[in-house]
Amino acid sequence: SSPSSTTTADAFGVMRASSRLALIHRAVATSFQRSPRTCPSPIRRSLAPSASSLSATFPPFTSTTQRFISMTPPRGGSTTTSTALNSAVAETVEKTAPVEIFRKDYEPLPFTVSTIDMDFMIEDGKTTVTSTMTLAKHTGTGDLILDGDETSVKLLSLKLNGQDLKEGTDYELAPGKLILKESTLNATPENNVLETVVEIVPEENTKLAGLYKSGPMYCTQCEANGFRRITYYPDRPDNMAKFERIRLEADKVSYPILLSNGNCVEKGDVDGDRHFAVWQDPFPKPSYLFCAVAGDLGSIHDTFTTMEGREVHLE
Repeated sequence: SSPSSTTTADAFGVMRASSRLALIHRAVATSFQRSPRTCPSPIRRSLAPSASSLSATFPPFTSTTQRFISMTPPRGGSTTTSTALNSAVAETVEKTAPVEIFRKDYEPLPFTVSTIDMDFMIEDGKTTVTSTMTLAKHTGTGDLILDGDETSVKLLSLKLNGQDLKEGTDYELAPGKLILKESTLNATPENNVLETVVEIVPEENTKLAGLYKSGPMYCTQCEANGFRRITYYPDRPDNMAKFERIRLEADKVSYPILLSNGNCVEKGDVDGDRHFAVWQDPFPKPSYLFCAVAGDLGSIHDTFTTMEGREVHLE
């Protein structure tokens, strides 16, 4: 198409492909310059002139290019924006150096998540995840740290026992974590109920950790630390929780099959050509074992009769 008819998405795709191609060629060319004898002679001849020509063909990633990307509307058609409670942390996280984690860093949790309900509202360009967690008192002391990747998770709402929490007073945000104050949690002698609402964009999740879109399907990869890219949670193997109610909602035509761990206990249609499914896993598990899928999949059906005469549906 002519330059005037080129869409922003087309330009973005071409630019990204060109940048990746340039990086690959430069890496290979650098390897060739360091150790030319390791490359077969036809490849050496084809790569030798490419190192200099690539610099002119594919200019470096400039601030102008970055501004273009920042102005590009999100893919998937959704242009609505929401105010994120963790936006300030997300803006500085790229400047933070990676932190090594050792076994000695795993102190007992002051509270553990004993049960969790999750609601996935899957739409083109964004997915809203509402989580309701029961916090049970544990052996540890101090603040409760919930893991969360602010580069993937946009925090929209945070409530404890139905009351909105205030940043600085009730909780703090830091790179990779949400810190619930000990004084806030101990204000209620019994179990606390924490509710979080976050927004994620699986279509832009190129790390393939957490919830991401692969071709026509939504998939999850939570091992080893992918769950923190879905919502804020103690994303560690010693927190064993029952995922009691996992509700998935999506377009019925594009995603007729909605799956998660355990047993499907409810499903039905929603207005606007959408449908939902509710899954329940009766066994406690760590967050890295969580899974969810939405797509157009085939299935095999069967039944099994137990020794007690109970018929079990298999799919």
